[in-house]
Amino acid sequence: MWTSNGSKYSLTFGSTYFEVDAALGGRITALRVDGRELLADAATTGQEHYWGSTFWPSPQQDHFLPPIGQSSIATIDNQPYAAELDGDVLTLTSALNPSPPAVRVTKKFCPDFAKEAMVLDYTLSNGGAVPVAVAPWEVTRVPSGGVTFYPEASPPVCLHSFWALPPTVLSAGVRWFQHDPSMAGDTKFFADGQGGWLAHAAGDLLLIKTFPDILPQQSPAGESEIEIYAAPRYVEVEQQGAVETLPVGGSSAHWTVRWYARKLAAPVALGSADVVTYVQNQIK
Repeated sequence: MWTSNGSKYSLTFGSTYFEVDAALGGRITALRVDGRELLADAATTGQEHYWGSTFWPSPQQDHFLPPIGQSSIATIDNQPYAAELDGDVLTLTSALNPSPPAVRVTKKFCPDFAKEAMVLDYTLSNGGAVPVAVAPWEVTRVPSGGVTFYPEASPPVCLHSFWALPPTVLSAGVRWFQHDPSMAGDTKFFADGQGGWLAHAAGDLLLIKTFPDILPQQSPAGESEIEIYAAPRYVEVEQQGAVETLPVGGSSAHWTVRWYARKLAAPVALGSADVVTYVQNQIK
């Protein structure tokens, strides 16, 4: 079902179009519903490296950003991955990151035709000389002006003084963030979710991400299960998994994320109980 064009692999099923570029860090470069794009490209973000959807090892304090050079995670974020296609399953494997964290990333992508969802499976392997504590981290960039929401277990906080907590709304246990493109600078907030899902709406388009729910003490130091970074031109919709200490030569547990891309009958309204019910029904 996959088609390839150079290093890009794409899949169309139902109203969903999904595209990943093996030569660009196995990055997800497109997600469309009825031909309309949900992800932010480089022209939208105005950033060379921060666009589309990527996978990083966490915590961030263990490597340098932006992901360029030998002292960062360029090998994982934007360098070529080896590709293997077996039926509906596309497997992409990175080279070993040359600096801490000395890990290799494997990504497996396959469609769930029954639910019209993409299944994204990530693993980290320790190729270094010492054990490494690491967690999975998916960073998905979307255009400005949308609404991000998730079921809340703890209120959002800013972990750094140079960021100000943006306005959010709590409605029936779900935290809602309406992005304002006219914001003066960037910000990032952190929270613990519950129920294992996170969603983002751009008008009547909706992206739902599901993942294993974790407890706050399972997150790496300085990180959280839910992280939302907002800049004037784009938003990063991020979730993380549990930290594990990988022995030399060891691999992490499989971290499985599902993406549901949908077109709704009307644009999403902040605090909409109907939209929350819709999400819950989609991911059953």
